[in-house]
Amino acid sequence: MIQLKILSDPICPWCYIGKKALDKAMHKFPLEILNIVWMPFQLNPEMPKEGMERKTYLINKFGSSDHAIKAYAPIFEHFNIYKIDSDFTKITTTPNTLDAQRLIHWAGIEGYQTNMVENLFKGYFSNGADIGNKETLISLGEMSGLSKKITKKLLESEEDKETILSLEATYRNVGVNGVPTCLINDDFVIPGAQTEEFWIKGLSEISDRG
Repeated sequence: MIQLKILSDPICPWCYIGKKALDKAMHKFPLEILNIVWMPFQLNPEMPKEGMERKTYLINKFGSSDHAIKAYAPIFEHFNIYKIDSDFTKITTTPNTLDAQRLIHWAGIEGYQTNMVENLFKGYFSNGADIGNKETLISLGEMSGLSKKITKKLLESEEDKETILSLEATYRNVGVNGVPTCLINDDFVIPGAQTEEFWIKGLSEISDRG
């Protein structure tokens, strides 16, 4: 079994782009030997719990609206390449994603992790959903296969917050400073969003060794 850990944040556009590229490649190589595990890595670990108004966030991050537009130009291009349904005008809040990361963690335990990750990406980038909001997360969790009642109870608790923060700290301490970052069997590190062609070549090599 080849384990592919993907360090990701559900508000990271390059993480969504990277996922779509991997999805397209995997469609050509339906490998049972590949086990994908989504790992937590917040882009903004210091984000206030209530999140931040989107325009303010972008100006703080890039220095000005013009710089933000330039930074997002390649993102828009890649969203078009992979035909990702999106509407960035609907995104009004940049959320704190600790609870979303907890949701991904719980979905992994239940066997719904990839569905959960996809629905978080889609909710945020297509619908402008505030994925820092607990009610939104409960709804997305239920859509992904999680129990509404249990998810609500967990989100209202402190369950697994320290687990998520500890995992993030482990990766930051070994030098990870951005997402997506992929780890193959915890040995090989693949930084950044890779292309469909990259994954086709990699999965072909895995298949040949399989």
